[in-house]
Amino acid sequence: MSNFKIISDGSCDLSEAQIKEINIEIVPFYVTFDETNYLRENVDITKEDYFKRLTTEATFPKTSQPSPEDYFNVYKPHLEAGDSIVVLTISSVLSGSYQSATIAAGMAKDDFPDCKIFVVDSQSASYGQALILFELVNARDSGASAEEAAEKANVLKKDTKLFFTLETLEFLQRGGRLSKASALLGGMLNLKPILTLTDGAIVPVTKVRSKKKALATIMENLSEWVGNDKDNYEYMTVNINVPEEGRIFQEQLEAEFGIKFKYPSVNAGVTIGTHIGPGGMGVACMKKG
Repeated sequence: MSNFKIISDGSCDLSEAQIKEINIEIVPFYVTFDETNYLRENVDITKEDYFKRLTTEATFPKTSQPSPEDYFNVYKPHLEAGDSIVVLTISSVLSGSYQSATIAAGMAKDDFPDCKIFVVDSQSASYGQALILFELVNARDSGASAEEAAEKANVLKKDTKLFFTLETLEFLQRGGRLSKASALLGGMLNLKPILTLTDGAIVPVTKVRSKKKALATIMENLSEWVGNDKDNYEYMTVNINVPEEGRIFQEQLEAEFGIKFKYPSVNAGVTIGTHIGPGGMGVACMKKG
């Protein structure tokens, strides 16, 4: 076993059971409904309670990345034990989490001048980030060094792609990322945008009518992306507070591709769930290293 520790921010959206099973640590994101009380995801508020409040409260919440101090406090006991660290964060285009983790690594040098901390910008989020994270775990358990594992993550992220769709445009509009008129028109037409991440940024692919058509379009986009190389990819689906729909969508993808996915559908958290909103769904693929 290699002697380094793996740390991820909460954007990876893994369950508590998964986090414990693969022996990693999470630095959670914050959410606030009143800009006074900041709650740590999965520490002070569960995903279930959060999405219930998101859909019932008039005030739209704000999310905030972990601070450098949050990261440093997680680093410190591992550095005291003489361990190296690899950190995987959500795309730096979408959040300041990578910057916080990097600042904390600099802070650590003051107390631990010989420490080795490798911070990797996943250029992804949620289920895409989770796929890279699982490969970091595999590298650690195969005896790779922290530097080798970080290098592998930086290669894998270039061949990681995700596609997703929204149930409603309401939450993009409430979060200030879409005009009210556009959201109203989209709702009237039952438009479902298909989105992806390119160089760590959210990019629109197309718009279709109905969720059924949206999921079929995601399937088509995924198939086009992997081409004839589908067996050389790992896959993961995401759902936002609709686990049964997520399970069914994954089964449809498995049937279409003739592949049994290695990982169950992940239930997204606050980082993407806030703006995509309940009912959102998607799939990620990552070329095997």
